[in-house]
Amino acid sequence: MTEKIEEKNMLKDIYKRLNLETDLTREQEKFIKRIRETLKEMNSFFDYYKQKDLLTEMTFKLGEESHNFFETYLIPYSFKRTLFVSEIFLNILKERKEADYFLYFYKKIKEAIDLSVIDLGIHFEDGKFYLKGAEELDQKFILEPLEWLKDFPTTKEFFKETLQEYLRKDYPDAITKSYSALETLVKTFLNNNKSLKDNITELIKKLDFPKQWGQMVFYFCEFANEFSSRHGKKEKVKTTELDPELVEAYIYFTGLLLRLIIQKMKTK
Repeated sequence: MTEKIEEKNMLKDIYKRLNLETDLTREQEKFIKRIRETLKEMNSFFDYYKQKDLLTEMTFKLGEESHNFFETYLIPYSFKRTLFVSEIFLNILKERKEADYFLYFYKKIKEAIDLSVIDLGIHFEDGKFYLKGAEELDQKFILEPLEWLKDFPTTKEFFKETLQEYLRKDYPDAITKSYSALETLVKTFLNNNKSLKDNITELIKKLDFPKQWGQMVFYFCEFANEFSSRHGKKEKVKTTELDPELVEAYIYFTGLLLRLIIQKMKTK
């Protein structure tokens, strides 16, 4: 562990001392190469039958034609494609209880991120990738709620799926999952089965918030009614109709409300 930390610091230190230049595109390409080499290496770990079995599962999950080596699944050569394939492969290893291989690949992903000289713009938590926004907001309204929601698995799963849909740029589905995450936690908090909109008054009262917060939650619901994939207008909302920054703000507001509710529940 110490050696890896020293190696990571060494790279950044060398770049700093020698005033070497790099950029996000170059560092993302290095990450892709590190993952490709890891997958190629892991391919040699498996005997013929296990290799064939895992490749068949990869093919099925990705909905693509089979290939000879794991790294060829990273075509086209892109950063987000690499994140997508890596997460799918991790999930397959986890489902099949390949604990040693799962742990090896998990550590290699972490190491590939740590070896980057600059921030790659992603979080890697619990075997899943999330795009970064503002660091302070991510910590308070994304990472902390994910950690605190461990006792509320349904809400946690919805919120994790929110971030995955955002990563895939499926913004209507990201809004849907975000709305569902808040709605499920509110139902638990208030111990009823009402819709989120029908729970607004009771929610604000129990949180002991000013009534203006009720209007904010109301418009949170209205936004979902307009743009989400489940609640939205009859014709399907196109991703291009939505500003990514607006969707990101919606997700942050969801995380804020989740955080506030959980804090209230902890103080009971």
